[in-house]
Amino acid sequence: MTSGFPYMAEATPSATVPATSEDLYPKIVLYHLQLHLALGGGRDRLPAYLGSTVRGILGASFRQLVCVTQAPLCDGCLLLNRCPYPYLFETPPPPHLPESLRKRFHQAPRPYVFEIPRVYRGEPTLRLGLVLVGRAIERIHRPEAVRFRRAYRPS
Repeated sequence: MTSGFPYMAEATPSATVPATSEDLYPKIVLYHLQLHLALGGGRDRLPAYLGSTVRGILGASFRQLVCVTQAPLCDGCLLLNRCPYPYLFETPPPPHLPESLRKRFHQAPRPYVFEIPRVYRGEPTLRLGLVLVGRAIERIHRPEAVRFRRAYRPS
């Protein structure tokens, strides 16, 4: 039986290779980081869209540190599939995605989630959670990303 859903492929049952729970439910690796951002000056409130603001600041800083070409755009770069920046901040769709879906979805969901505090009481340092999903941690461990981590290490 063939499904009309584009992700599904026709499968034939095999008596010699039973499905295991690992086949049905692959492991998803989560890596939880705690970020401490110095806000400076006395603030009584934070930007309305703090997650977008933090993503923009971290993304711009990360790109500046890891981009070898310093090109204005990642599209067309020869290092697009090896560079940690586009994988984290301009995540391309997986290569096995059918062409019809690649045309519809130019980017995949980002492999991270920010945990933004709901209450802010004017503290000089803001604590945020950052959860990296799947292979995102591998991209952070590359030499270029290590320079980024050193540059933003708390003093």
